[in-house]
Amino acid sequence: MPKRKWVFDINDKKHEVLLKFGLFSGRQILLDGNLINKGRNTFETGSEFQFLVDGHNVDLGIVSTATGYEYYLRVDNDFVFPTNTKNKKIGKSTAKIFEDRQKWEDLGTKHGMNYYPLPNAPFALRHRLIGYIQNFLVIVGVGSRQVGDNSISGFYIQIRHTSIDSEKSKDIKNNEIIKKTLKEMKVSADWLEINPELSSLFITSGFKKASETETVERLLSFFYVISPHLRPALAGKCEGIECKSPFYRDLTLTLINGLPFAMCNECIDRIDDIAKKAEEEYKNQPSNLLKGTVYGLVATILGAIVWALVFIFLDRIGAVFAVFIFFIVVKAMDYANTKRTFISLSIASCLGLIGSIAGTYIGIAGYLFKEGEFELTLNEFIQLARFLLEEPELINQTILFALIGLVPYLFIAWSGNRKNLNLFFKPDVELVKNFELRQ
Repeated sequence: MPKRKWVFDINDKKHEVLLKFGLFSGRQILLDGNLINKGRNTFETGSEFQFLVDGHNVDLGIVSTATGYEYYLRVDNDFVFPTNTKNKKIGKSTAKIFEDRQKWEDLGTKHGMNYYPLPNAPFALRHRLIGYIQNFLVIVGVGSRQVGDNSISGFYIQIRHTSIDSEKSKDIKNNEIIKKTLKEMKVSADWLEINPELSSLFITSGFKKASETETVERLLSFFYVISPHLRPALAGKCEGIECKSPFYRDLTLTLINGLPFAMCNECIDRIDDIAKKAEEEYKNQPSNLLKGTVYGLVATILGAIVWALVFIFLDRIGAVFAVFIFFIVVKAMDYANTKRTFISLSIASCLGLIGSIAGTYIGIAGYLFKEGEFELTLNEFIQLARFLLEEPELINQTILFALIGLVPYLFIAWSGNRKNLNLFFKPDVELVKNFELRQ
């Protein structure tokens, strides 16, 4: 990737921004000869970097195209062209990015919201509107939702409101108008989340082949369907969990893992300390591994019975049944307050494998009994076990199917647990300082 150099004046003072890439040094951005940003990646998928120069906003963008890259620099929203290239035009891909951005800004203006792009995100995922509608703090943006092992892209709306209990939450979810609206939008009711102080709805991209703007408009229209069932959150109150002065007036909109909170500076400064304290408390908690294993054994027996019934009546075995046993074992261990670690998840996997083998053994016995070829005596069970050991083809097939399901699911469960813990102990904190919270 080539170098790009921009030279511009601010208050009659000349400044220089240099963008360069090195095989080992990666991406480097220099302002007046001083390194202000460095990245490890030599190749970019598209990103924008924002910084201040003498109090003026400067945006430097790297846009990935089908044939290479386009670069831009804007000072207070005005484009500055590189001095070391002949091309003094905005690239087509860059122009498309700002056309999309303008649509979001216009949409925000229409609904009384402001455009606050998500920092350090790819261009297609940066769009976000934040503002007040009917005194509710509302956030609308591009996002994704995890469905099974897949991540689905789409759009979301978040609504902050006063605290509601579980009964009120159920009433809202079961409201006929809301259910009808979701059905018309072809949105799963599970994608409407009613939490005590924050409700949200996710909708997939291309709803009814609508444009991005039309889809976001649809989300915003849903706000007016659900808002009569909610009340705006109390303004001028710090929402830090350990705030010593909750009615502190100087509040900043703080997004913690994407969730909005109004917080004072003292609570913002304590976020990392609170997260570290929670991590230490988690580490000091008992693992409850023995208790969890006992609970897991009970779940294994239940899973083996289900496996056997499927084998007897459907004559089927498959990886999905091993995952089912693993799933109920994990849930049983969770019920025993067992820590989810690689060791505990590995034990759950082993119990899942044991449950699969036991389910096949019980299933064969049940199938033979159904056909009148097996008697429910100890000697018959011992003979069947010997037969399966001497002719292990069916057991080997069971183990193979079980491992096909268990090995990847063990990795998914373990990595997912690590991700969740990292979000909790090392939260992503974004301060939207130029957003004016209502006091």
